[in-house]
Amino acid sequence: MKLPRRNLLHLAAGAAALPAVSRIARAQTWPTQPMTLVVPFAAGGGTDVVARIVAPRLGEFLGQQVVIENVGGAGGMTGSNRVARAAPDGYQIVIGVTGTHAQNQSLYTRPLYNAATDFEPRCCAVCRRIRPRWRTRLDSTTNWAVVTTGIALSATFSSAEASPLPMVLVGLIVSVFLLFEARRYRYFNVWRARTRLLETDFYAPMIRGEGIRVAGWTELLAKDYCDPRYHVSFARAVGRRLRRTYAWIFVIQAVAYYGKLAIHPAPLATLADLWERAAIGPIPGGLIVAAGVLFHGAWAVLALVTYRIEIASRRERRSLIAMG
Repeated sequence: MKLPRRNLLHLAAGAAALPAVSRIARAQTWPTQPMTLVVPFAAGGGTDVVARIVAPRLGEFLGQQVVIENVGGAGGMTGSNRVARAAPDGYQIVIGVTGTHAQNQSLYTRPLYNAATDFEPRCCAVCRRIRPRWRTRLDSTTNWAVVTTGIALSATFSSAEASPLPMVLVGLIVSVFLLFEARRYRYFNVWRARTRLLETDFYAPMIRGEGIRVAGWTELLAKDYCDPRYHVSFARAVGRRLRRTYAWIFVIQAVAYYGKLAIHPAPLATLADLWERAAIGPIPGGLIVAAGVLFHGAWAVLALVTYRIEIASRRERRSLIAMG
């Protein structure tokens, strides 16, 4: 049986690393006996979990049992070296990662094997997880906005005579945080979209046993790697963060501000009292209230318009739901 390289590539790619065969012999009858899939790390780790997902599918495809063996030690070099020194008959396979097949080759003066010559690669997966630091940075910006709003609420409602000005200023500060977060979200969305595309068009069919369909999604992903760009405009990024998080902060800010005007220092009796309480120095209260309505109305319009753009974009993409 001739080794079907492309199909093996498709099945083994789920390892999200580098399955390699020690100088594999291209025998016409391969495989005729069970194979050993060496995991160069301890059982229970991420690489081991992936191997136990991939091995049954690989065995079904090849028609032979694939036995997993954990051989940990030396940062993964012990197990990898075992496969590198095994007979080149194709029955010893190792799941490698960047540490075993790249970093260790540079960190050690005399590595136990040569990753470039002692193995024959079966695949090189293109999956890269969404960077947690970008998710953390988004959350940090939101936390700043929430904390700032909380401080403004405490200052505004600390007493009946306290000024409502902090609630006005916090709206501007939260807007700045929103713009910062939208800028960060555009970069985060690049990795999110790539990962989601692989999940829907690559991993899901593989896990269901449907086989991998080389269709438009492969060209789309390859083009995105070769010519990286943002998948959403800055306005759409602002709209997404506004609808999912910041709209609630603005609602709280608006309710708190107008609530302060209505109850402090005494319940509102006339409209003239509202203008008087809203005034900031020489700026008339009516102008301040009108500016506040315009401010929140503008964010509401932006959220609605970008949402309609999102819907139109999804209809245009059809099945390519992840990119953008």
